[in-house]
Amino acid sequence: MKDYKKNSEELNWIVSKITHYLLIDRIYTCIPLIKGNSKPEIILIIPSCHKQDLNEAIESSKWILAEFPQYSIRVYHATEVREAIKNGGMAFLYVTDPENLLYINPKSDYQVPKILLEPSRILQRGNNQVEYELEKVDSFFQGVQFYLSLGKLKNATFLLHQAFELSYRTCELLILGKEKITHSLRSHQKLITNYIVEFNTVFDISMESEMRLIDLIDCAYSAVRYKNNFNISRTDFDQLLKKSDMIRTICRKTVDSVLSSYQLYYHKKRISEITG
Repeated sequence: MKDYKKNSEELNWIVSKITHYLLIDRIYTCIPLIKGNSKPEIILIIPSCHKQDLNEAIESSKWILAEFPQYSIRVYHATEVREAIKNGGMAFLYVTDPENLLYINPKSDYQVPKILLEPSRILQRGNNQVEYELEKVDSFFQGVQFYLSLGKLKNATFLLHQAFELSYRTCELLILGKEKITHSLRSHQKLITNYIVEFNTVFDISMESEMRLIDLIDCAYSAVRYKNNFNISRTDFDQLLKKSDMIRTICRKTVDSVLSSYQLYYHKKRISEITG
């Protein structure tokens, strides 16, 4: 049994409190498969057909766990978890491992989908999907250079935003099983740094000048999409271009590390099943 699960009294209290205030199908707890990140997470799966709002459930669960800062929390609808597992999503397959289960609602009709693929095929599918996304990131960066050669900084900054956003989304999907649906790089930065602290080196949220840059590139997206006025200096653009090298390096390192962790996890699980 994992160390953080030894405090069963604490976890039992948390489960009791959550199930008192929220309608829950299942509750899981696990450690993210990320090197250097040992903060346990509590994952709530709530009914999809119920009128219970996902955002409200998230805020309520954060309030319940406020006195337990050693845990982080994630909340998902049952349908999105079910579909991700059916498609061989590695993140949710790991989270919903039976050894991570804390609570099952006896009145719930939620069933964990059967895993139709072997772990090796799941890993291969996940790797192929990630590589496909990273190829799109590279295409955006090629577009940046094209518009830069034409002196069109507005268009180049827009594609730079797209490359940044897809880099964040790729890491989120791999780690969390779900990407954050927003075009705000500030929001993506805030989310991903909870798991990969190296992303703090891309935009340091403690520095006003860094936040000005991230807001500037966010403005480029809305300006091109909605035909708003937008101007950027070559100095600011060059600073953002330097950061693009950083985010590509960190994203690649993150992808390789997380895929390696999933591979090791499934390998150990397979050996355990064989040896009994």
